[in-house]
Amino acid sequence: MKNVKDMAKRDIPELIVESVDSNAFSFLSVIEFDGRKHLVVIDNIIGDMVYAYVLDEAIQRKMNLEVLLPIISSWAENPQEPLSFLFARLGVASQTSLIFKSFEVTGITRLIGCSYKFNVQASSKIKRRRIIERSELPAIDIGKIS
Repeated sequence: MKNVKDMAKRDIPELIVESVDSNAFSFLSVIEFDGRKHLVVIDNIIGDMVYAYVLDEAIQRKMNLEVLLPIISSWAENPQEPLSFLFARLGVASQTSLIFKSFEVTGITRLIGCSYKFNVQASSKIKRRRIIERSELPAIDIGKIS
């Protein structure tokens, strides 16, 4: 029987990305996850998670890819930040969140295409405290309490 500490320290294989020589729709990728292939646009790879927009689900949800693909291709020409940031700025994040999925690297057997990895740091929370001014406390006369 394995020790619980040993089970927690499982080895995660490094993600191997197979590149494709193509200029048209070079932002598209194929992820094989748990035996199923998904046509995706990778948003970001953080740690052992791959975040992507699954275009197969966009077709199933009857999203207009003729509008979505030009936005993605213009972003892919010079990606400075994750695609989700652009969608949030354009105000379409609520619609595109329906096709936004996360994949664990341990379940990915193959990744073909372009992979985007951005170093996005979470902003640290600053806890600000309000200064409460103390007012004068009322004087209590002990002689009147009986």
